Amino acid sequence: MPELPEVENVALALRECLAGRRLTGMAVRFAGVLEPDARTVKRAIVGGVLVGVRRQGKYLLLVFDHGVRGGEDIANRRGDMRKDVPARSTTIERGSRRAVRLHLRMTGQIFVDPGFIPDAHTHLILDFDGLPSGFADR
Repeated sequence: MPELPEVENVALALRECLAGRRLTGMAVRFAGVLEPDARTVKRAIVGGVLVGVRRQGKYLLLVFDHGVRGGEDIANRRGDMRKDVPARSTTIERGSRRAVRLHLRMTGQIFVDPGFIPDAHTHLILDFDGLPSGFADR
């Protein structure tokens, strides 16, 4: 199971690669990684711009904003989505912001690669303006 430094490194890498990109698609291959269900999470975040990635304990918190345009300067639009996150829920809503909490599980990996090809262990595929990202747990 990834420890805090590894989760923080993943958050940093995702911020550098994906911040400011719009989530244009999501394919769920194992719905057990999303609560309350895949349909609810998909409806909440697809179409939003990724404005923040944070570590919260051993979870990653991906914050999407539906009120900004892709590529817009997001430095001044960061809101605090850290407070009062329900323990059992994957999605959090505040105004035009939606956040998804993701646990890397036992051997979780997130791939951000234009040539990404999912395998049998890929649970989730996110498309950020044509840049596919996959979440796998082997």
